[in-house]
Amino acid sequence: MKSRIILTVIVILCGSVFCHAEVVQKETEGFVYYLYVPSSYESARQYPLIVALHWSTGRGTDMIERWKEPAEKYGYIVACPNSKEINYWDTDEDRDVLRMISDISRDYSIDPNIFVTGFSGGAMFTYHLGINYPDVFKAMAPFAGSLKRLLGNTINLNYASQPIPVLIVHGTNDNVVDISESYFAKEELEKYGYKVKLREVGGLNHEYQYNISWPIIQWFEKIKND
Repeated sequence: MKSRIILTVIVILCGSVFCHAEVVQKETEGFVYYLYVPSSYESARQYPLIVALHWSTGRGTDMIERWKEPAEKYGYIVACPNSKEINYWDTDEDRDVLRMISDISRDYSIDPNIFVTGFSGGAMFTYHLGINYPDVFKAMAPFAGSLKRLLGNTINLNYASQPIPVLIVHGTNDNVVDISESYFAKEELEKYGYKVKLREVGGLNHEYQYNISWPIIQWFEKIKND
């Protein structure tokens, strides 16, 4: 596994001492991802992990920028992979994501709280991973994605024997993926025993504003501590 530090050191003032946090680019069998490790990291402790999936035409670097600050504040490790094709996530990449998690768990002290989230195309892949791998993920938070397009293809809710908690986030003014997609997802998932919370963001179009990561990580914190 290759790795290189793309941002050598971010100096963060922590009380009266300086701490160091870094973003590292890693690769596992050609699958590239970016890893953020909070300055509080100590190998003797265990840390929750967030897998954050970019939108179509986005990259892992776009997601890591939106997750560094909340991850630093709450003490989370965040992994943001690149899809192999820039315009979409292929559901066959679930094997790459699982191998990435295995590699991170080998190199860092990860606790059982592994969460998955994503925006737009990444939100669809979030549904795919959270529903098909409930033994891996503690909870999922799709943001502005469609579940409907996956049903009967990569997702069969009849086999969802272990429903995990779901936070759906969607902008009320989304003109790319209409918010009705999230209303449908909430109703459909609840039929199969999922506990679903829908958070509507008033006036938001189809965009990932930086402040959206905060309520998501705060919800992850609540799930982790319940």
